[in-house]
Amino acid sequence: MACEPDESIGQMNRKAKEKFNAKRTAFGSELNRQFRTSFWVDVCFMVDSTGSMQKWIDAVKENIKSLHERICVVFGKKCDMRTAFVAYTDYDGVESDAAIHKVFPFDRDPAKFYEFVAGIKAAGGGDPAEDIMGAFDEAFTSLDWSEKATKLLIHIADAPCHGRSYHNGVKDHYPEGDRYGRSHEMMMQTMADRNIQYFFGKINNTTDKMVHVFDRSLRSCSAEKLSITSFSASQPNGEEFKASIQSAVKTSVERSIHSGSCTKTERPACQKIDKTMPADFHFFPSREAKVVAFNKPASVEDVLSGVPMKLVSYSTSVRFAPTPFAAGGTRLAYYGFDTKHRKFVVMKHSKWQEVAYNRYKCFLTEMEVQAVAARFLSDFKKVIPPSEHAVFKLEVLIAKVVRFQDVDEDALSDHYMSMETLLEPHKFEKFTDNSTKQPSVSRLDHLLQALSHWSWEISKERMLLVDLQGVPKAGVIYLTDPAIHCKDERKFGQGVNRGFDGMKDFFTAHECNRICKSLRLREKPLD
Repeated sequence: MACEPDESIGQMNRKAKEKFNAKRTAFGSELNRQFRTSFWVDVCFMVDSTGSMQKWIDAVKENIKSLHERICVVFGKKCDMRTAFVAYTDYDGVESDAAIHKVFPFDRDPAKFYEFVAGIKAAGGGDPAEDIMGAFDEAFTSLDWSEKATKLLIHIADAPCHGRSYHNGVKDHYPEGDRYGRSHEMMMQTMADRNIQYFFGKINNTTDKMVHVFDRSLRSCSAEKLSITSFSASQPNGEEFKASIQSAVKTSVERSIHSGSCTKTERPACQKIDKTMPADFHFFPSREAKVVAFNKPASVEDVLSGVPMKLVSYSTSVRFAPTPFAAGGTRLAYYGFDTKHRKFVVMKHSKWQEVAYNRYKCFLTEMEVQAVAARFLSDFKKVIPPSEHAVFKLEVLIAKVVRFQDVDEDALSDHYMSMETLLEPHKFEKFTDNSTKQPSVSRLDHLLQALSHWSWEISKERMLLVDLQGVPKAGVIYLTDPAIHCKDERKFGQGVNRGFDGMKDFFTAHECNRICKSLRLREKPLD
């Protein structure tokens, strides 16, 4: 098989630079066009307003101005954000149903929002369970949600709704559920139909079961397109609360770009798969590129603390086949050659041709997961018996992000690709998936199942390394494209990170083996 011939890569001349700058401007214009549909934002705060909740009501009021300012900084002054407020209590101790809810309709003026919320005084409640179904009903029927907007509902509560299926035994005068027969399925279906993103501010553990039930229903109603994102709201006067609210809005806009507001058009290459590896890469154009890669984080504790991972970069040129050799659910893979390191590589990009699915951040997220997985594996090797890793030499393959310097006018979405070492695709084996695959009896599967279980414990129950697959090469098994379930569902890739549900599904199927037991890992910890 012929390799890449030596050649020098000169600097682009002035004319070429001018052409590149023009293309870069066009790239930015296209990106802005695709973002524009997400610049309308409707945010509804749905807040329990019974006696214990005054601090949280006041916190929402005090943070509304900074929320508007922050969103304008992130997305520009043309961002059109409206906010609404639904306050709810309970049936007990009220003269009429109208007294249970207070609604501030969508409005662009934060001063009017502030004035309305300032007039709400937390009171009442009776039993701990509250009229949450009624609050949903008000939010969906009384508010004029914009069809074009990015829509999100931020629900803050310290108690569950009525119905024993939503809690673990709190005092409840309506244990059979909502007294008007309104169900969570009805509410989640409405949320899915309107593409409203649901964020829940958790104050204590009494709402855990309710949120879990709601989340399963929302996932089902939306065909896994929507899920509930929970954040800590235990300290309403702290910076974390304000940051969580701002992050919810920012994340919602980004989710809309990825999964809702942009169309998905398959690249023509999806229909032209050629599994044959080229005999000579010299016939393909050489493209100058800047390559960016993550360094492995220094520790798991650094990941938990949010310490930014360091990026390293270098320049190279790459040649790759014009036709992909494989098409996955979301990406196309091409045979390539890295001229600087003189080795064969795999180049990948989204199978969708819109720019929104090929942004730099998309590639960085994938690379971040691989770097964190590499940290887990490195630490895992230090604690397992030497006899185990002497048999199986494991490494995580960390991809790099490639930015090309010669984006063609008709290929603006090819600005970035990922690059990883070429392995043997016919030897690829999937050991575990990201949910419920039962472990086999092989020694390698036992090792990888224990790695997943151990990652959950060493990360203080906040992360779980799953979807372990790989290829053997030169005596080493390289793990590729892992996934991480994280309690913070905003991290590690929307849709892939299934949060607590993913963790629960894993442990439901997982049977602790001798390696788990030697590490003294807890059996069935989520039962």
